[in-house]
Amino acid sequence: MARTKAKATTASRPSASQASGSSAQAQGGNPSGSPAPQVSGSSAQTQGVSSPPTGSSIAVKPFVPAKFDLPMLDDDGDNYDLWSKALTLALRNRGLWPIVNSSETPLDQTADPAAHDKWCLKNQEVQLMILLASKKVGQKCIYRTQTSKDSWDRLKTRYSTGGDWRTVLLLEQFL
Repeated sequence: MARTKAKATTASRPSASQASGSSAQAQGGNPSGSPAPQVSGSSAQTQGVSSPPTGSSIAVKPFVPAKFDLPMLDDDGDNYDLWSKALTLALRNRGLWPIVNSSETPLDQTADPAAHDKWCLKNQEVQLMILLASKKVGQKCIYRTQTSKDSWDRLKTRYSTGGDWRTVLLLEQFL
């Protein structure tokens, strides 16, 4: 069966006992010699498989990364540029960047309640991503913000190289 690239965060190497049984498994059995049980649609069968064998009823799921290992925003903001680039790419990948840059704005709740609710859920997801990718000082900085754009802008003002707070922090370190 042909295999495609598997997720790095979920892939594991076989132990010595598993490796010794690999020839038996390749022949349709397990190390004890009995046939291996087949479970239709299990993650082991569907993950990383490019196409099912002819006549198989196994449903193949495309490879989609479930999570990103984003860097945490340091309290002193030393890694702000890397953090903001990584988070921007992750948000774009998930289709959430328009919430942050205000190209997608909330619709009137009375005119279209479903669209308003959808925007609110997206905004909440982005706020959670920003909050969880920040350490204590960054979290306190955005604690009372109402939208993900407000959170993003507040962190940008505080930590970007042109921010007044960052300049004061750097001056304090040298004095």
